[in-house]
Amino acid sequence: IAEGIKAVDGRDGVIDYYLEFVRVGKPQVLDDGSVDYKHLDLILNVAKGQALAGITPPTKGKPGQLVTGKPIAPRPGKNINIPKGKNVILSDDKTALIAAVDGKAELIDGKINISPIYEVRGNVDNSTGNIEFVGNVIIRGNILTGFEVKAEGSIEVLGVVEGANLWA
Repeated sequence: IAEGIKAVDGRDGVIDYYLEFVRVGKPQVLDDGSVDYKHLDLILNVAKGQALAGITPPTKGKPGQLVTGKPIAPRPGKNINIPKGKNVILSDDKTALIAAVDGKAELIDGKINISPIYEVRGNVDNSTGNIEFVGNVIIRGNILTGFEVKAEGSIEVLGVVEGANLWA
């Protein structure tokens, strides 16, 4: 009896993100049960050399065969667009996206971008929470009383600093 072999289609390329790019500012619950409303954790800090996403390339598939012996071509997997944006490099083996600088990671228009400068367009207040950043910080408004800004680079404030703490 004749028997055929079914072709196995290739798998599409896949990107596995190692970071949670959507940040929802929610207050931090402390060990004693109290809540710190100034610690919102809105900035996704990454370090130079940190892996941001893994890339699994598409596969070609495995050919099959009709009962007559004629080969059946498999459907190859589809290539993926590599979401490499500003300050992001592709690893030598082309299987990972890596941060080229310290900064804030963002997913913009489907591409991973790293910004070495964090800019606050308004005040540092309950909407932003305390700022802790691995690069330079620019604040276009005021820093209200009781808030903190920590930067591993410089801090530039274009408004007024009330009773706040700044570390640069």
